[in-house]
Amino acid sequence: MTVKTSWMRKLVAIAAVTAAFVAGQRASATSMAITEWMYSPGTGTNPGPGEFYELTNLSGAPIDMTGWSQDDNNRTAGKHSLSAFGVVQPRESVIGTEGSDASAFKTYWNLPASVKVIAYGSSDGLGRPDEINIYDSTNALVDRLTYDDQTIGGLRTQGTSGNIAVTNLTGNHANFAVASNVGDTYLSYRGGLGVANSDVGNPGVYALVPEPTSLVLATISAVIALAFAARCRA
Repeated sequence: MTVKTSWMRKLVAIAAVTAAFVAGQRASATSMAITEWMYSPGTGTNPGPGEFYELTNLSGAPIDMTGWSQDDNNRTAGKHSLSAFGVVQPRESVIGTEGSDASAFKTYWNLPASVKVIAYGSSDGLGRPDEINIYDSTNALVDRLTYDDQTIGGLRTQGTSGNIAVTNLTGNHANFAVASNVGDTYLSYRGGLGVANSDVGNPGVYALVPEPTSLVLATISAVIALAFAARCRA
């Protein structure tokens, strides 16, 4: 009985340490990531109002994006201000578009008012081969996505956005991106109020980000399973 009690106490201690470690790692890791992009509206009869990229807060804490910025392959911090995003909550996604009208972008994609969209109206748009570079308020690079379907491989995101899988976030793996398809696990849909030949994407939401609590519970469960298996072999 004493042995079992001691074993259980050790197991609880391991689980607690693991939970704290995972939570700490989650909070300290790079927490804002490029999760979706479309370099150009489609060539159909109802293309979207602008190319775009999506950023998602992967952390368990709010992020103040005052002083943050974005640039393409010129890699110049401060080029396009992201300050208007303000404080981005955990799991919240925000949108940057080279279009000139944020309201038109929201209407096309049927986005609620709560989704934050910055429209640059810039002529240095996202090209077929290009980069998306995100810098924080200290001008440090937070995330980079280099893409070119002709040389790097992967998707040509014209009229169909590309999604970065959870396992590839912040890894600059555009060549592994997943194309949006209506009704997929990324919650993709056809823009333009569903009109035929409209663009397909899912801006404003990244459906596959696990809750920080779920990560901790999953890790604890794994520790318990391993400890139990070891106990049975003893």
